[in-house]
Amino acid sequence: MSLRKDIYPNAKQRDLDRILPQLVTEILRAFQSCFTSEQDLIQFINRLPSREIVELFLDSGRFYAVSKSVITEPFVKLIMIFSMIERLTSAEIPYTEFKNWIRENEVLRAAVEENPDISDFHLSSLKQLIDSLREKYNEIYGFVRNILSYFTEYIALRHQIMIIASIHVKDTEILRRYPDQVTGVQPYSVTISDFATEHNLETSKGYMPVCYDWRQCCVDVNTCCWRSKKTCRLWIDDEERIKRLKTTIKLLYDFRSVFVHRAELPPFSEHPTFGMYKHNKKWRDCLILLKSSEFEAIFEESFVEYFKSKIDLE
Repeated sequence: MSLRKDIYPNAKQRDLDRILPQLVTEILRAFQSCFTSEQDLIQFINRLPSREIVELFLDSGRFYAVSKSVITEPFVKLIMIFSMIERLTSAEIPYTEFKNWIRENEVLRAAVEENPDISDFHLSSLKQLIDSLREKYNEIYGFVRNILSYFTEYIALRHQIMIIASIHVKDTEILRRYPDQVTGVQPYSVTISDFATEHNLETSKGYMPVCYDWRQCCVDVNTCCWRSKKTCRLWIDDEERIKRLKTTIKLLYDFRSVFVHRAELPPFSEHPTFGMYKHNKKWRDCLILLKSSEFEAIFEESFVEYFKSKIDLE
């Protein structure tokens, strides 16, 4: 089986005959956990619904393959993966700057209709208008929102929960109790110290995921029991999971941003890493259990799922 003939129409055929086989080999090597053979990969590519989507797959797949072969530093891999996700999400909604977006006639017209008192040029009204436009703009072009949408749509549920549970940024008192010691969800009027004393349980100080609530979560020697569908509410509470995933993804994206914009090294590696991150202009400690290789594997699976969804839309 050979690749479809409609891709890269402006390229010379002899160049395609030389480049495309190498391209397929590079992508297969990078995504070897997702495809069983070269023919399996070619068959997948040929099923994609349009030339544009095929070229997006090949171009972004090659970028990832080349980057993966030369990048060794875990925090650089983190940046690369977020760059890939941004490329995929921006392919559906071409990016435009806020200052250009608000100049579009339909945007301004709708804004004026929704804010009739703007004609009075009140400063407060103008600020409210700008804030409302900024919110609408972020709903369309906001990177964090688009990345969260990508994570919820194309990353498997177990991996979403794993990512949340692997980022420990909540400095808190931890109740060491096993599943057979759970006596039911406790009311918020009950303190952790009173509960521990009453049931003869131990507590300790440590870092837990943002979703940790001693009243509901089971902990095994300071380890979150997220794998248990019976004890972790993230498996059944979609609203809670998405809320916590948004917080966690924003933190990981901030790791990317501090490296790119402030030349700071984020606490992200191939091993459990203690580090510091800045939140609301204050430095805080964190424990990152997520390995870079795990994050790579999760992304690679989601990359294929993203393009599978295009096939399903046919």
